Amino acid sequence: MLSLRSTVRSAEPWSCAQALAALPKLFTGELELADQRSLRAHLNSCADCKAEYASQSHTASAIARDGRVGRAQAERLARRRKLAALAIAGRDFKPRLWVKTMVLPAFLIVMLARQSPRESFAQVEAEVGAYRLGERTLGAEHRPQRLLRGDQLLADEHTLLRVFDDGAELTLSGAGGLVVESPAERRYLLGAGRFEARGAHAFTTAFGVLELVSGELSIELTALGGRIELREGTAELTDAQGTCLLVPGEPLALGPDV
Repeated sequence: MLSLRSTVRSAEPWSCAQALAALPKLFTGELELADQRSLRAHLNSCADCKAEYASQSHTASAIARDGRVGRAQAERLARRRKLAALAIAGRDFKPRLWVKTMVLPAFLIVMLARQSPRESFAQVEAEVGAYRLGERTLGAEHRPQRLLRGDQLLADEHTLLRVFDDGAELTLSGAGGLVVESPAERRYLLGAGRFEARGAHAFTTAFGVLELVSGELSIELTALGGRIELREGTAELTDAQGTCLLVPGEPLALGPDV
């Protein structure tokens, strides 16, 4: 008596090894319909086999779509499409090495760009009394403060205020004030007060621009006039009438009618 043996697999569950071995036949259409159903049932229940199926599916699709190129190039295209799909889906995406190496320099560049490019060359301290720097009131016992462009210094009546750096010094005695125009260039806007300067400075006053090239001088300014005395060195005053070269030991009077 003849008996027919069925070519259909039993309904027993597939193992991972059997499923992975059968994947290529699934893409080539060599599996029977019942085996395809059993294999897909295993893929739905096993995440690892399903991931391998997705990977081989990308490769098979790329080979079918890009049949004019070699298998190696088709696999590269499939990997690129897979990475792009993972990135879009928000899954784990490994950036290239050059991207990783550029993260820290880019972060540092952004942080430096956020810093204000203002200067901080000069410093200031009160040797006697107290003064106000912006909104802060500071006394003689404080540590030297850095001066930035636009800082305003206002001293009390009994204050001795010193603005200094490595090569120059500016002293304000008694009540008075000044505004920092450029610490690195030692440029200041002087208000009323008594000042002494040593080194190289440039002062903007209500009566003109005073430039001390080198040496020492003293300045007394009020709302109506003032007096400049060059003790030694070279200095000049520029106003609407022209430039006047100061002579050491000969005070220069300032005022609306001078």
